[in-house]
Amino acid sequence: MKQVSEIIRELAGGEIRVSFDHKLRLPRNFDGRHWNMQGGCRGGGFAYYALNTGGDSAQSVTRIIKIDLSTWQVVQTSEDMYISHSNDMVYDPYNNRLIVSWCDIEPDKVGIVDPDTLTLRETLTVPQRHYSLGYSAERNQYVAGVSRTYDLAVLDGKFAPQYVLPGVEGYIKQGIECDGELIYFLHSVKGESGLFVCNLIFVFDWDGRLVSRILVPYAAEGENLFTLDDKLVCAFNDKHTDEAVISVLSLS
Repeated sequence: MKQVSEIIRELAGGEIRVSFDHKLRLPRNFDGRHWNMQGGCRGGGFAYYALNTGGDSAQSVTRIIKIDLSTWQVVQTSEDMYISHSNDMVYDPYNNRLIVSWCDIEPDKVGIVDPDTLTLRETLTVPQRHYSLGYSAERNQYVAGVSRTYDLAVLDGKFAPQYVLPGVEGYIKQGIECDGELIYFLHSVKGESGLFVCNLIFVFDWDGRLVSRILVPYAAEGENLFTLDDKLVCAFNDKHTDEAVISVLSLS
């Protein structure tokens, strides 16, 4: 099976069409609170998503849900934890841990969550101030969205900054994914009305060259994405239905 990086390179230079398979719709009102989809990632046969009460303070509440990718069913939900905005998340297979970006409040902080128990192990301070995070197990490197900028910083396996890549300005920055070949940077687009009209995925190589710009024609706020074999999985906050929507995107 081709990987998504191969498909994007083959289609680069032309229009890339996106088709949607909405796998799961989660109500955003439950337990007497209103939750927003925030960070998300894949680890093994599971997906992990952070649902946040919407604030970006240290008092914001996060719950992480675990989804079986063979059934697209929620199999586990954490208790409340305090990891700020939980704006992005990666899985580190070498240390069997989820790493969650705090985002706006103390942007040099990450929460380390046990993927088996969905409990917070510890909070770490890392050298790079950031709001989003991707991880390539093949390269043992992270890509971080640099706070207050559109730039991307490449970090080593211990979070030490290596070099900076320029991003694309003008949109609302969201989550980042990366693999051994490419970096995938999700942006949301608002129209003149102030409502979200679509999303864009900017695809870069590890030298910072823009490989492709993929239009995701869904009028909802995209929050995170990850690769799944030959497809991308993207999660949205859909204000029209007041749901968090998890979709598999096929490219052609």
